Amino acid sequence: MKTLIIFSFILLNSSALGAETSATNLNLGGLFEKGGIMMYALLAVSIISIFLSLLSLFSMRASVIAPASTLASIKAYISNQDYHGLIAFTSSDSSSLSRVILKVLNFNKNHTNSSKENLDEVAIMQTNFESEKIARKLVFISDLGSMAPMIGLLGTVLGMIKAFLEISIGNMQGVKQMELASGVSEALITTASGLIIGIIIMLIYAGLRSRAQKLSSQLEMATLEFLSSYDMNLVKSNKD
Repeated sequence: MKTLIIFSFILLNSSALGAETSATNLNLGGLFEKGGIMMYALLAVSIISIFLSLLSLFSMRASVIAPASTLASIKAYISNQDYHGLIAFTSSDSSSLSRVILKVLNFNKNHTNSSKENLDEVAIMQTNFESEKIARKLVFISDLGSMAPMIGLLGTVLGMIKAFLEISIGNMQGVKQMELASGVSEALITTASGLIIGIIIMLIYAGLRSRAQKLSSQLEMATLEFLSSYDMNLVKSNKD
């Protein structure tokens, strides 16, 4: 995952998106300039994608979603039957797990006659909501990955239009053919650039999506552990 981000960052800073230039003696910066105005749009897409990917990578951590230390503290509060302390703890904690548990505790507090099934349903609904929040951060990255090839194609179409307009005023057939070949090669730079950027972004998105699914599963498991401890403690307290 980190390798993909580093690779895309290097690709972005090189201002070229992979073409062989020995025949034309153009450097990478020259390719970027010849790609036209759409190359700047692709540059913006790359920068935004890298920023969102790093932001998502930072926010999608086990310590933010379902930290093991938080679950251990919650179990300790339940074992001591200190539910007021548990509410205070989960209210002050910013993890997704604490928000799920606080929702269950508040529901149980406001509905004293609620059954185990009711608590499980509230926990499942809140867990799904937190999981959707994790996945929602990646939607824009996916959209940018799909957008990059289309921007590249638009740049190619604009370049082709420009090339045909330029050769339409030429006089010699050979000159027209040379100008057309040159214009087409320049126009195709944006298509290649858009495809490369789109592929890299989608690879990054796939890695982040896999990470999000893993964290969502960890959140579900932690919630089940909480419900198990909470239900068993309630049964115990009722017997006492």
